[in-house]
Amino acid sequence: MLVEKVEPNESVLVNVLSACAHLGAMEQGKWIEGYVTKKNVGVTVRLGTALVDMYSKCGCVERALEVFNEMKEKNVRAWSTMIGGLAINGHGEDALCLFSQMEMHGVRPNNVMFVGVLNACSHSRLVDEGSIYFDSMTKDSWECPIGRASRKQLLELEPDHSGRYVLLSNIDAAEGKWGDVAVLRREMKERGVSKMPGCSFIDLRGTIHEFIAGDNSHQQSQEIYAKLEDISKELKLEGHTPNTSAVLLDMDEEEKQTALYHHSEKLAIAFGLINSDPGVTIRITKNLRVCEDCHAAAKMISRIYKCKIVVRDRIRFHHFEDGSCSCMDFW
Repeated sequence: MLVEKVEPNESVLVNVLSACAHLGAMEQGKWIEGYVTKKNVGVTVRLGTALVDMYSKCGCVERALEVFNEMKEKNVRAWSTMIGGLAINGHGEDALCLFSQMEMHGVRPNNVMFVGVLNACSHSRLVDEGSIYFDSMTKDSWECPIGRASRKQLLELEPDHSGRYVLLSNIDAAEGKWGDVAVLRREMKERGVSKMPGCSFIDLRGTIHEFIAGDNSHQQSQEIYAKLEDISKELKLEGHTPNTSAVLLDMDEEEKQTALYHHSEKLAIAFGLINSDPGVTIRITKNLRVCEDCHAAAKMISRIYKCKIVVRDRIRFHHFEDGSCSCMDFW
């Protein structure tokens, strides 16, 4: 569109920022912000909120806060986006403080807002605070989509939702009920339901690279797998034992360890270490929840290689640095 000399309007800029947020493409998002500044585009509530959302979902909560504080006008969606951004990045107490500021400004919370508040409590182990907010929410009759479904009801409610089958399959696999796992997978096949493959995206110098578990299609695959071998040796020297309970498949122990080392986020981390300069933050986005083994490995990798790794999974952000994670092993 820019090549065709068509000036983007607010809707275009918001949608492009949304795409950047989805992919964790912060470099492109920063370029869009620079474009907005260069063209003297007025930062409306909608555009400002899109910038806050983009930076939050790219793990740069500091810049998200700066943009939020610079906004001259804020509606409930802007407040909700910032609170949610703080929550998924592990800044639970800051999110609750911002919620209190919002109430002082006379902004009435909505359902999305309360999801953000409860997430903030969840991600930061603020159980008592979460109970207080939940009680407040229910007493004041604000809506909450709260549902309890039994095993059978889950599949009856959403028979074509792959996540429901995966959830139940993982529960059975963790208990060693491989027969039940086989039944669920047969049901998925009969109904034509396919499981979403785990994939990780990494933004390197403005280019998005995608990795799928066990993938060999990347042009640097040989280097990546060689780096993974080096990483696994370093991890073992540091005392890391692969947590094969994270592999919910009926295979032998050696096969499980191989499967673990080929998870998409490990491929992305190896790629990032190969191609990044020392001191550069490696930013990864994953479409599924990070497994326990990858989480433990990432902590050790951040210490061994003296790097900072930011992983956004389906649940929240994980900021790995010097052998620890911002989630405090709670996600």
